[in-house]
Amino acid sequence: MTHENRETILFPEEIVPWNEMVTLVVNLQIPFRHRATGIDCITGGLFSFHTFPGGPIDWLPPVVKEAQWRFIKDHLHELPSLRFPISPDTATDFIIKFIQLEGAPDIVPTFLTTASLDRDREKRLTLFKVEKEELQKLALGGRVFLVDSSRRNCTHLTQGVYFARHEAIQYLGKKGLLDRAYASGCGWREQISEPEQVEPPSTPDGFLYGFPQELIQLGIKEYRKTLAQKRLERLLSQVSVPPEGAVVNRSVAESSTEEIAQHQQALTSDAAAISCEVDSAKKNAPSPLAESPSVLGNSGPVSRQSDSIADSENDKSRYSKKHKTVGSVAVSPYENGSAKGRLIGMKEVMELLDVSRPTIYNYSTPDSPSYNPNFPQPLKANGINKWYESDISAFVDSLAADSKKRDSH
Repeated sequence: MTHENRETILFPEEIVPWNEMVTLVVNLQIPFRHRATGIDCITGGLFSFHTFPGGPIDWLPPVVKEAQWRFIKDHLHELPSLRFPISPDTATDFIIKFIQLEGAPDIVPTFLTTASLDRDREKRLTLFKVEKEELQKLALGGRVFLVDSSRRNCTHLTQGVYFARHEAIQYLGKKGLLDRAYASGCGWREQISEPEQVEPPSTPDGFLYGFPQELIQLGIKEYRKTLAQKRLERLLSQVSVPPEGAVVNRSVAESSTEEIAQHQQALTSDAAAISCEVDSAKKNAPSPLAESPSVLGNSGPVSRQSDSIADSENDKSRYSKKHKTVGSVAVSPYENGSAKGRLIGMKEVMELLDVSRPTIYNYSTPDSPSYNPNFPQPLKANGINKWYESDISAFVDSLAADSKKRDSH
């Protein structure tokens, strides 16, 4: 496309009204975002902080650094696609997945909303006044040549005053906006016409648009730990128990254990300290018990370790200190033909007892008000706690018996 063709596409007529020219200058600086996609749908970020130690979480918009923008751009392909208008569900999904990205900065992206478009409109009105005043000074000083319909020179911005085409081209060039105007590939009228308003999402725009309620209350770092905990629980729930006598793929079991261990480490920055405490407890523990049939029916030490995944850093530290490791079974936790029956995992124990995971930990922790010495200790196999189903059934029967005794009194 030749230079002359670009000029005639941008300005098809020989003259342009001064007010429309100013509007074009404004819109090139604050463009319409009604059809924004991808990174253009992100307006910035917020970070969380405690208003005072132990106080509630507050949120402020930081100046998003270039490295943080680059991180967002580099990982957009891993996140839900964005196209305005962004629904609340899409915004929430984007935030949750962004926070879980490895190396993600401690900010939460904020999104383009209808409120953003309203603010853009207000900025354009303010900028129009500024640009008009500047143009008036230039016209009075003879640095911009304006004309009326008869091509006579005019110095005041009144109705019927125009830019000639060549003067309009020069004016945009001086403003540094000419290439941007050409890049649109359309005339000035199309560039200053506000697009039709898209139907906004049903949820009102807000300062924390799309933020999960839990994130608002906990802040970014604690919410990231919560997401890691939920991920860990999903992994644990997916470790299924095969029928008795089934052949277990050891590599699969070990890989699952490895993934679970990785998520355990991500739950807290104090993981190293907790590990040291556990090692110290092991050194001070009595020597291993005499070898007895393992859970696979072969000879080998049986683990009676109760060091499980705790729901909080304090629970895990306390739990690690109070329970000793007698041994470790590094193969599948499933037994063949044991008189005690099959082994079950945490999920089934929770279902049989109709209690939560923390309650089960409390049953086994002497310091807990809910400690119950009759609760069977788990077997530790492949890094996962297992219980004999018969032991759990017996514990349920004992609870029922205790309840009857209390009722009789």
